[in-house]
Amino acid sequence: MQTMSQMAREKLTLRATGQTVPALRPSLTTALTTGSGAAVHSPVVGELTSVVRVATTTLARVAIGPNADATTGDLILPAGAIEYFRVQPGDRVSILSPSGAGLATVTEC
Repeated sequence: MQTMSQMAREKLTLRATGQTVPALRPSLTTALTTGSGAAVHSPVVGELTSVVRVATTTLARVAIGPNADATTGDLILPAGAIEYFRVQPGDRVSILSPSGAGLATVTEC
């Protein structure tokens, strides 16, 4: 069975060339204020969500999972980064910004 995002990708084409356009439809976006003191967490992703888009304004450490709690040893995203991650229902995104305060957004796709 295909996910909603797979079906959406297959139906998008360029009219002139007929080529497939890889695209995801954004839905719920959560804005998180980050800081060096403790990790911040997104809400648990919805059961139809298979991809999240994470954007950060400062250097950030990112962890993803049902009990994720980002630490200084987790994946690094540089300031200004935008990344897409595969998630499962019940996961949450945890972000720690060791370089100080900033903003991060987590968008379900």
